[in-house]
Amino acid sequence: MILLQPSHICSCLVYMPANFVNKYLSQNAKCIKLQVSNGREWPVQIRWAHGRCNTQKGWTAFVKNMNLKAGDICLLELIRMDDLPLEVSVF
Repeated sequence: MILLQPSHICSCLVYMPANFVNKYLSQNAKCIKLQVSNGREWPVQIRWAHGRCNTQKGWTAFVKNMNLKAGDICLLELIRMDDLPLEVSVF
């Protein structure tokens, strides 16, 4: 779960929750797919640094297309391990 801050809206950088990425993602992973309930997907590059994972290229398009605002909550759910799609529910 990510509570969106103003900085998450205006930059491509969002740190993924450590307990989630350490449990489900390999540090070899370079890209994830953000998918919403209607099937739309956004590829998002990720970067690992100092044991943490953050979003890079692609996050901004997701935020813009989903019309996200500071205060929105994004709930991430891993769908499959093979190509790392994450279903995103926004509250």
